[in-house]
Amino acid sequence: MTDARTATLDPATATKLADFSRAFKAAARAVSLYPGGHPAIGVSVGRLSDIAAALNGVSGITATITPERRLTIQSNSPDQEIAFGNDTSGALAALGINTFFTGTDALSIGVNAAASQDPSTFAASRGGVGADTDVGVDLANFIDQPLDSQGGTSLSQLYGRLASDVAQGSTVAKSVADGTSVFQQSLNGQNLAISGVNVDEETVKMIEFQRAFQASAKYIATLNDLLDTLVQL
Repeated sequence: MTDARTATLDPATATKLADFSRAFKAAARAVSLYPGGHPAIGVSVGRLSDIAAALNGVSGITATITPERRLTIQSNSPDQEIAFGNDTSGALAALGINTFFTGTDALSIGVNAAASQDPSTFAASRGGVGADTDVGVDLANFIDQPLDSQGGTSLSQLYGRLASDVAQGSTVAKSVADGTSVFQQSLNGQNLAISGVNVDEETVKMIEFQRAFQASAKYIATLNDLLDTLVQL
């Protein structure tokens, strides 16, 4: 098991890293907004080269640019790990580094595959490797965290409100459907009253007429037999 160590940066190196984060964020924004042949991309690649040069000035790490115009940072020692912490510029989030979630909205949100497949890659510390677990604690409490964009309402409150609205909407929809069904039955009754036709009553009458016809047929047949008898006498 390797011994992961973190070193305190001197002011000059910290300034370089701050410049690196700002330039990196600007480059990421340019790549996402402009096509490959746009002049802004060339400027961003130039910034990337400056970033790589600045990082190579930090002891213990090597920064290179791949043919795909990606910046690769590696540790010069197998006993050291590279970690990013306390990023206030937003560059890491813009670049997808140390991000826990993926996607752009509620339909596409998901957990980063790197973190789900290897929990050791989850950046739970805000101050660096082994310094604390502040990010993990904040993530666990995020559901109850007031959101400025929602007027101080938390996710748990928003979910409760959504569930309540759905339940109330379902109840209202059912009441409307039941009322519509009763109204339909009332209209059917009024239609039958106006037309004077009731299927059940007409069926009963047809059965009565059929029975009367059958009785009349038997009566006529009996009279015919009596007449035949009288003629034979």
